[in-house]
Amino acid sequence: MNIITKYIFSKITNNILIVYGGFIGLLFIIQTVRMLKYIPASAIKLNYIINFGLLLLPGSLFAINSVIMSIVIYISYYSMIQNNELTALKSSGFNKKTIITPSIYILFINFIILLIITFFISPWTNKKFDKAIMDIKDGYILSVLKAGEVIKFNNISIYYKEIEGNSMKDFTILKTSKDSEFSEYYSLYSQYADIENSLDGAYLVLIKSQIAKIIISNANTEDISKNINNSDITKIKLSTILQKNEKNKTEIYEKNMSLGHLLSLNTEASRKEIHKRIITSYYSIFASFILVLGILNIKNNRNKNHKELNLSLLFCFIFIILSFILPKSALQNINFIKLYTIYTLPLISIFVFNKYLEKL
Repeated sequence: MNIITKYIFSKITNNILIVYGGFIGLLFIIQTVRMLKYIPASAIKLNYIINFGLLLLPGSLFAINSVIMSIVIYISYYSMIQNNELTALKSSGFNKKTIITPSIYILFINFIILLIITFFISPWTNKKFDKAIMDIKDGYILSVLKAGEVIKFNNISIYYKEIEGNSMKDFTILKTSKDSEFSEYYSLYSQYADIENSLDGAYLVLIKSQIAKIIISNANTEDISKNINNSDITKIKLSTILQKNEKNKTEIYEKNMSLGHLLSLNTEASRKEIHKRIITSYYSIFASFILVLGILNIKNNRNKNHKELNLSLLFCFIFIILSFILPKSALQNINFIKLYTIYTLPLISIFVFNKYLEKL
């Protein structure tokens, strides 16, 4: 790299550190609020915030990388316009290739880092995060359970009469569910319940349990349906008591897979997941590259209303939106033509856009 390329490269690198640093701080605040979706506010501690922030950081930065890098590129090159540095470089005989090369290096490195994050780092941190959530929920539930008291978690109530030996006697879980037509009550009763700790967290071991289901019509409270049977349930994961929403387990499982695991499966779902991660990374760097083209094709530096820059900002925004939408929507049914179109669209768009800017 010549001295000009090194100067622009260092300018972009410094802005990356500043902008990423700001977003990391913002993400820590957002993750603190996000924790309330998983665990009660009273269970949150400072070390949870730090640990969770670090675990969720790779995935969060990956998701908004297109926005961050677009801001970095815009700040870096537009500051050179404001300081007349680009005008001086062009007047001195430096061509566009020299000026644009640092951003190509940066975006290529960024693309490689994104692939490493999404295929290796994020799957590992996601598993750690899920395990940490379960451990916190387990510990929280155990800390608030008291003999003879009804403890409520969302739409679930838990009660046990007393401790007998090491077991909770007359252990009962009641779950309520209501809609416009019916009120449903599910009850799991166990004569005794023990706590069993394992590598996966804490479990309730149920002894002599029964399960009951009662459905009451909201229109007619005398219309009652009852069903009581001995239960085959012998173990319950303690943390599932605090689970608010049932999620697609297959989808969660695939998100926690590394590249090697996805390749070894060789299923349609695993192939979709691989393409989804690559396309998200792929489109996020092109959003930034469009901004570079717009800035370098500015004809009149004195005119503050740069048509080239405004157009590039518009197309940059479109590619950022595509980086969020395409991986989820376009890969519902994958085939060669669809994949070919998705992967070549950015290249064709940039070529046509650059030719258009040169003619303005």
